[in-house]
Amino acid sequence: MVVAASMFLAVSVPTAQANNTAELDLITVTDQETKKDKKDKKDKTEVSVTDLPANVQSSLNGEAYRDWNPTKAWKIQKEDGVVYKVEVTDGTDTQTLKFDEAGNFMASKDK
Repeated sequence: MVVAASMFLAVSVPTAQANNTAELDLITVTDQETKKDKKDKKDKTEVSVTDLPANVQSSLNGEAYRDWNPTKAWKIQKEDGVVYKVEVTDGTDTQTLKFDEAGNFMASKDK
């Protein structure tokens, strides 16, 4: 009886581990596909700061960021419109700002 119980445990444990591994593999593949889908849904292109639309440049020249120097910019084409991402510096401080097509400020991130 003890031998039979030991054989059962030896067979059940690897099966449970195999099922968990298969589930983890499935989750990993699903996560990778989701990330790829998100990347495919947007197109990011570096643009010259001087080529930013006038409304975005106007926002950058406004009171909030007047003393900041734009150094890099990207145009991000998303399914629902265009977003402009602009890296700005003020001395040793660096921020990344996001604007919509109309030049409205959306978000900032310190670097």
